[in-house]
Amino acid sequence: MRARLWVPAVVAVAVPWIVAAVFLYRTSVPSDLSLPDVNPSAFWSANELDRAESFELFLTVDHLLAILAAVVALFILAVWAPGFARGTGLGAVGAGIIVGMVTIVVIWAVSIPFSLAEQWWYRRHGLSRESYVEWLFAPWGELGALAILALFLIAVTMALARGIGRFWWIAGAPVFIALSTFFAFVFPYVDQYSQVSISTEPALAAGLPEIEERTGAGPTDVRIARVSDSTSLVNAYTAGLGPSERVVLWDTFLNGSFSLDEVRVVLAHELAHVAKSHIWKGLAWYALFAFPLAFAVGELTRRRGGMGEPGNVPLAALILVLLGLGLAPAQNAITRRYEAEADWIALGATRDPNSARQLFVGFVSTDLADPTPSFWEEQLFGSHPSVADRIAMTQAWERNR
Repeated sequence: MRARLWVPAVVAVAVPWIVAAVFLYRTSVPSDLSLPDVNPSAFWSANELDRAESFELFLTVDHLLAILAAVVALFILAVWAPGFARGTGLGAVGAGIIVGMVTIVVIWAVSIPFSLAEQWWYRRHGLSRESYVEWLFAPWGELGALAILALFLIAVTMALARGIGRFWWIAGAPVFIALSTFFAFVFPYVDQYSQVSISTEPALAAGLPEIEERTGAGPTDVRIARVSDSTSLVNAYTAGLGPSERVVLWDTFLNGSFSLDEVRVVLAHELAHVAKSHIWKGLAWYALFAFPLAFAVGELTRRRGGMGEPGNVPLAALILVLLGLGLAPAQNAITRRYEAEADWIALGATRDPNSARQLFVGFVSTDLADPTPSFWEEQLFGSHPSVADRIAMTQAWERNR
């Protein structure tokens, strides 16, 4: 009888989930668009390609080792935590917060060697200008905020699990979604240090209204982030919701390595994210996955007493890390699709595929981006289309216009 009740319940949940996922996965890129093959040697020398490949390979191995170290540390903590929690003499939620604090500190400590290796690698290739002291102390504010958030989520989850029982995740997932939405809204206000208005770059600002109109973004707060003292990497991003929504362009794009027309392609790409509400869609994807992930954590910790037990905090973290690793290919496929849509809209807005192509070619020299990453690198870490694919899109756009 119980099995017969579960089947219609699963179907009732799965059908709207799939419909929502299909709707969110749709983009304005033509469904029949075929990207031509790109010969890397036509754009970069063998030395450039080898340098970019070795640079990315080191980072990939470093990131994988960091994940492995975190998994091992969480496994050890998951075995150790129940006994420690009982010995605290605190209530369940209080003990859970203490265990959570220990877990956060241990995971941070385990990550230091791999973060240090990454910083050394960036400095070795001239991509970071931060001293090791600056690098060590720079993220403390962000780490502190994340730690407070994690402890708050632990307290909420445990309170719900002890109050509701096995079905805590039904109430817990909306809390996680609400918090993610809140932080997406406030992040630009926290992140605005060293940012100035695009009006400080008159030549770039002059063409902004036209790009805003062509992309469909409308008037948007566009800012320049002063980061060139600490890095030579180039980057741009869209952040915020509603009144906090803005586009941020790193000033490393403005040091002469890229032409004005190439930087306009970058702005058009970011404004396309605004026009297509990609941040809202990202939150919608988070909402879709929040319920099954919370359910999985609840069920997989149930044999040890569920999430109401403070000793299960590291186990829950371990489950989330492993599930996150398993879902990384799907997550990256979604973000690559939205990034490809932004590229497509930028091409239509600027009508300048040559500048777009030169922009992407330049990423190999400025950021040492591997233009043709391996299949597994793309699945695990590829949040954007490869440089070769982005160049191929410029050619496909020319062919289809």
